Amino acid sequence: MPPWHRDLPMAAPPWFVFSCLTLFICSAVAQDMSYEGVILHERYDLYKANGVDLKDNVTIKPLRLIANRPESGAVGDAMGRLVPILKQAVGQINNNPSILPDYVVELHLTDSLCANHKAAQSSLKLIWEHKSEDGYYKMQFGPLCSGPTGAVNDMIQVFNMFQVATISRGAFLSDGTRYPYLCRTSPSLQFVADGIAHLVMLFGWSQVGAVQDTRSLSASTVVEFKARVKKAVEDGYEFDQDFLAANHYTIDGKNFNEEDIAKTFKAKSVKVALIALYEDVGAPFYCQLAKHGYSGSVGMSTILALSWWGDSWIAEQVEEQQANHNNDPTTVGPPACSAQEIYTAAQYMFSMGQTAFLQSPQLHSITGVSLQSIYDTYLSDCIADTAEGCHFDFAAYDYDGLALVAKAFHTWIYEDGHSLDEIDYVNVNPQKELYEIVKGMNFLGVSGNVQFFDQIELDCERKGTFSVRQYMNLALNKGDKGWEDSTSFTTADGFATIVEWKNISWPDGTFTYFGTGSGFPNPPNQPGSPTEYFGGGYGFDNVPVDVINCGSGKTSGQFGCEDCPAGTWGEGSKPCEACIAGKFSETGSMYCRTCPKGQYQNESGQSACNPCSAGTISSESDPSSCNPCPAGQHQPNEGEFECLRCEVGQYQPDE
Repeated sequence: MPPWHRDLPMAAPPWFVFSCLTLFICSAVAQDMSYEGVILHERYDLYKANGVDLKDNVTIKPLRLIANRPESGAVGDAMGRLVPILKQAVGQINNNPSILPDYVVELHLTDSLCANHKAAQSSLKLIWEHKSEDGYYKMQFGPLCSGPTGAVNDMIQVFNMFQVATISRGAFLSDGTRYPYLCRTSPSLQFVADGIAHLVMLFGWSQVGAVQDTRSLSASTVVEFKARVKKAVEDGYEFDQDFLAANHYTIDGKNFNEEDIAKTFKAKSVKVALIALYEDVGAPFYCQLAKHGYSGSVGMSTILALSWWGDSWIAEQVEEQQANHNNDPTTVGPPACSAQEIYTAAQYMFSMGQTAFLQSPQLHSITGVSLQSIYDTYLSDCIADTAEGCHFDFAAYDYDGLALVAKAFHTWIYEDGHSLDEIDYVNVNPQKELYEIVKGMNFLGVSGNVQFFDQIELDCERKGTFSVRQYMNLALNKGDKGWEDSTSFTTADGFATIVEWKNISWPDGTFTYFGTGSGFPNPPNQPGSPTEYFGGGYGFDNVPVDVINCGSGKTSGQFGCEDCPAGTWGEGSKPCEACIAGKFSETGSMYCRTCPKGQYQNESGQSACNPCSAGTISSESDPSSCNPCPAGQHQPNEGEFECLRCEVGQYQPDE
């Protein structure tokens, strides 16, 4: 085995041993190794001992792809968890005589760190190292994360390179004019936002808070969700947009940190929240929810907007933050939470996730391998002792993405009569031609049917389906499944058209089953009552409420249930409303009282009424003003409701 083929981990650093003993996640992941500079091709027979240069007598040509994946940071070590699927995919492509028979695909791995600058620098560095060979790299396969994908797209346009990103889902990348010659094999998050909005309406919720971090994808996801909410309101659903606006926070480390938002959500009794956080912020946020006792049946229902979190995200983040803690001499004491504590707050979390690993005896349309075999092989490889763990949500899309690239190049070369020499960083035609080939592809992959939109606002965007999931199990070991599927969702057809409904679980131990039907609610239900249009459903009363009913005369305020202030009234489930003119209320009133006879109130939101002045009386029909006594009558006192007749021998003229 050549030395560049790294299967053996480095020696365990001291912090890893410590984390095993204290956090009980020894088997979650193996020790991290660096894949920077590694080349994957799985054709050792064609290469010299260095694994880089082809043997002198080999006539096969290399098809080199730059493959950026993060080895640490916001999404954890995605590279280490994806190497097993990349090896499998490139091996099955390079050993298939019907795919690029005169070429060998090489994946040149480099760390993108899920950071814009790092991703652009890593790609540029590889190109610069071979600056004397124009067209040394033939395309960009990646990177992972949306911001870096856009940054790399800007950079490689100088070199006229085609780009396929497998796991970059920001809606802003859909603009084919701004980000040209980019195809994505995972569906954009604007479709996820649509699914989340329908899930909220399915449960009959109207008051939803939101928390995001400072990353552009987090912000754009909340923006997309708000746009879907606005559309739902226009269609007749009574969603409380003011509540969302008032309870939307950004964790920026300056104005608000994770603890601030956890305490605020608890104080304001937010019962449903959209979570637009990367894993490195999500873990400490759920930690703080647990620390402040706002979890389980007394906490809130959460919906993950950035739906790629892997099964073992808790264990990975605890380990990484333990490492950062031990490497930072300024920290005092252990990290805030163990994996189990984070899980107590994150359990039952919903996600509108991309469909991962279609397990079927059907054959992959490009590689010819059974879909079940692809999954089984990845599972076996990613849980091996020397492996770094699994990421089922990402892996299926990397496999299909690489298969798609190989098929596109095969078509371009063998069917359209082109040569790899045409890709020289100067010729503008190859990226356009490959781009058009991919847009027209339609095949069965391990992530489902792979097909693309062909319109400028969704140019070369993947059409896809999603899985409605709940995080139900603390996944500590490689291969453990934390997520459980509940049903499927498509933007075209709604719920349960592909995967039938399973029970939805709630923190109090109850369940909801939406039945055997499928599609969208028609007509849409209204807040306070879950959809019941699916046949044979049960447990609709078990769906947690999104609004705390504080009781009449009270409202859910900054510090929990509070009395409605004087001059207002409340039912308990809505904000207190001001009394109209002619009425008043005291503190904690469930309704407003009409001004007594002889008194009036011409302003709204008042705690008392004013006496009518002498010569005037109030009207029962309109206590918002006082009327003067008519001619022949008078009233010498204030606060009276009747005028007196003038005595004999006296008169009272008009005003």
